[in-house]
Amino acid sequence: MSKYKHIAVIFIFLFFQSCDDTSWKEEIKNLKEQVALNSQLIKKLQSNIYITDITNNSEDYIISFSDDTSITITNGYVPIITIGENGNWHVDGLDTGKPSQGENGSVPKIEIGENGNWYIDGVDTERPSRGRNGYIPKMEIGQNGNWFIDGMDSGQNAQGESVTFLTSLYNLDSEKLVFIFSDGSSIEVKKQIREIIVCWGDSLTAGGGKNKYSDILQNLIGSDYNVINAGVGGENSLTIAARQGGIPMYLSKDLNFPQGINEIIVGNFSQPNIQSLYDDSAIRPLLQGGSSSVNSCIIDGDKYFLKWTGKSWNDPNGSYTLARNINIDKTINIPKRSIIFTSSMRNFRNNYANIFFIGQNGGWSSPQDLATQLKKMIDFSGSPNYLILGLHTGSESYRKPLELLMEKEFGANYLNLRKYMVNRGLADAQLNPTSEDLQAIESGKCPPQLLGDSVHFNEIGYYLIGNLLYERFKQIGVF
Repeated sequence: MSKYKHIAVIFIFLFFQSCDDTSWKEEIKNLKEQVALNSQLIKKLQSNIYITDITNNSEDYIISFSDDTSITITNGYVPIITIGENGNWHVDGLDTGKPSQGENGSVPKIEIGENGNWYIDGVDTERPSRGRNGYIPKMEIGQNGNWFIDGMDSGQNAQGESVTFLTSLYNLDSEKLVFIFSDGSSIEVKKQIREIIVCWGDSLTAGGGKNKYSDILQNLIGSDYNVINAGVGGENSLTIAARQGGIPMYLSKDLNFPQGINEIIVGNFSQPNIQSLYDDSAIRPLLQGGSSSVNSCIIDGDKYFLKWTGKSWNDPNGSYTLARNINIDKTINIPKRSIIFTSSMRNFRNNYANIFFIGQNGGWSSPQDLATQLKKMIDFSGSPNYLILGLHTGSESYRKPLELLMEKEFGANYLNLRKYMVNRGLADAQLNPTSEDLQAIESGKCPPQLLGDSVHFNEIGYYLIGNLLYERFKQIGVF
């Protein structure tokens, strides 16, 4: 996750390898696509919204807005221009040696000079603007209404479209971003880059309807934070860890994409041919959804989409497949033991905080085993801010060995959920215990009034969990 402070990010969309006759049609097509994108962006910026996030995923910049939409800006080489601690302009992290003479809060003039270098406020940075795929041609509409490329008539009519491109994105101050366009115009947009908290788990986290502790937590902490629910029903601890990245999954056999084939079968429910690097046990993701936390995935350097085709989670006729969304003109071989790098490994790492609620569906053989898995997830997350929700099912005597180890290993970052529900749950919910509640409490079990079934909480139970998380995060200084 990239957060931008005092930077100007230059988006150059048009990188072409040549400008001969054979390439014009493709270049004009690309140009029209970029014109449409910029038109969409301008309308978005003028609609009284604010920016909630800017992420950099490989070569894509994704700008998210407060209306829950986003625009992806792609293609070519994207240099990043910053003001370094020494006051000089830095391009791609390298000091240009040129001082930034503008005042704080002012928008610099950023342009490409005749020598092809980036100029900032008229000063040559001595850094070339050329992208990895070629150079930047001059695109304009001629008097005859056609597109002209480097002064040559392409013969393609522009049909009245204007050539206004986003040329830079500059962080004016801590509250605004300025979008600067090729015609010299600019649009200021308020920003609200929120800290991200990710909740990892199974159906106890995924919830249903309003029964999600993640929603309760979001309401309590407000709009400065974005709580992401990464729960998927039915998953054991190793499958959740595989999605998150702490314990990756891998393909347990060689796969082959014949020429012209875009989707192949990997395995089925009984033999998914997907295993955990932890203990080589079978991993079965996606059985109850969760595609966004897996796809797109990277395997052996290429992008794929992992799918479960079954009509239900245990459909004997269902298959795991790998698909590519591009035409394949050659045979592709994926070697055995290739790691599946999920989208979560790229998008949900190094965030502000994480919540782990795993283990209800198995995947671990002992308390120490579960603690080890959690440590790997915490280490991979890249964040020191986390909470672990303990398992709430079972009696006090049954869960005591696990709970004692968790308290020893994780201290204040561990929440004994069973103990809380037994000792304080009904009182905090302002409920009087029933005879069934008293019987459960006597053996150290969660009161039935807080449950929707033998495992899942009801709306009251999830409300209590959301508040419990909020209070503990405050107590350990996260909020």
